[in-house]
Amino acid sequence: STQWAQDYFSHFNLFFPILSRPHFMHQLTHSPHSLDPLLKKAVDVFGLYYAEPQNFQSSLDAFEECKLLLNVKRDSLSTIQGLLLMCWYAYLTGHHQTSTNLRRQLMSLVKELELYHDPDPCVGLLESEMLRRAFWVAF
Repeated sequence: STQWAQDYFSHFNLFFPILSRPHFMHQLTHSPHSLDPLLKKAVDVFGLYYAEPQNFQSSLDAFEECKLLLNVKRDSLSTIQGLLLMCWYAYLTGHHQTSTNLRRQLMSLVKELELYHDPDPCVGLLESEMLRRAFWVAF
């Protein structure tokens, strides 16, 4: 939901700027079908976590849905962003073993996509910045 995304950006993305708020919100409101389901669900998890702290189970349920979406193999920036959010959520909620397992998947994907290299100049300014952010937050 748009409100959960707003809650995510208001509470979490300030300190760990994994996503571009204007671009994500534009995509969410104008072409939600084009968003990676894993990334959208990961943002929803944090939105629920912050919007409904009294109903912690709802964010845990959404997190379990995220884990199911990881079974669909995608090698992309949005998968890395979704994994980053999942790692942080697992860590913040005290699921340290899950966080460790997700970090292993994350680091494998970072290596596979060679994020430790500067992005190709032809990918554009926004994508280059998002790739750099993803790498440094993962690091």
